[in-house]
Amino acid sequence: MRSPLAGWRAVVAVALLVGLVFWVQTQVGWATVLEAWQRVAPADAALVVCLTVIGYLARAWRLGAHFGAPLSERPGACLRVMVLHNAINNLLPMRTGEASFPLLLRRDFGIGTARSVAALLWLRTLDLAALGLVVAITLGIARHGLTVGVLGVLIAFGAPVLLWRGLRRDFAGPHFAARLLGLLKQGLPGDLSTLVRTQAWTLLHWTAKLAAYAWLVARLGGIDPVPSILAAVAGEATSVLPIHGVAGAGTYEAGVLAVLRPLGVPLEDAVQAAVNLHLFLLMASIAAAAVALVVPREKRSPGSPS
Repeated sequence: MRSPLAGWRAVVAVALLVGLVFWVQTQVGWATVLEAWQRVAPADAALVVCLTVIGYLARAWRLGAHFGAPLSERPGACLRVMVLHNAINNLLPMRTGEASFPLLLRRDFGIGTARSVAALLWLRTLDLAALGLVVAITLGIARHGLTVGVLGVLIAFGAPVLLWRGLRRDFAGPHFAARLLGLLKQGLPGDLSTLVRTQAWTLLHWTAKLAAYAWLVARLGGIDPVPSILAAVAGEATSVLPIHGVAGAGTYEAGVLAVLRPLGVPLEDAVQAAVNLHLFLLMASIAAAAVALVVPREKRSPGSPS
């Protein structure tokens, strides 16, 4: 039986979408918002698409690096899982699309739910660390130069290693906590080299993705590089909010505007950048998922792990 809370969330999600449509029309006008694409030259569009594809590939290779064989031996299947999971996550509110990750891994690779859920928690930890790193490096370089950026990269590799070592230790606390830690351990990289490779792919994924989004924000709104990078990070960070519009409508734009407006970006430019960036994100993920659904799926080989 569906809970009343789920029903209210659905109502709020639709209300946010409708509210966004009307707010954009009254504040700027949809025709004006979409005209911003005229500022994006074909070369700019090609660069953004290429960076987005690189981000997708890096995320798929990260999957293979983390789990090892048989995933590392089937990069095409890893890419299919990644783009489908990404599209479902972008379209469903409040991270409910995360449930597709263990389902896809079980279907395509026979990986058990406990292991895949634990792995997803670890990979999301790396994602959050990467987002924090981008913010720190962007602000640090803008204020103190390249040395801060180099220091940030060292921290990005060092901090997860320390966390990984700590989680691998035996825990002598309450039974529930020890059991939970035992489940989480199933998703940890098996050795240090696997961890380093996974981190490297994570940083490549976020570097390419945020570079594409920041470049697009800069072109769509005529905005400087530092605010553009911070706006791209803010839009991505809204995915952890407890309330979302349909496909993130309203909340994603609010995250971008929450950065751009206090930094002095005019409302029209900020709205053009926020709305069109979100439209690009959705179109890219849907297009990638459509291609993945059209390409025949490889059959899982007998004897794959369960």
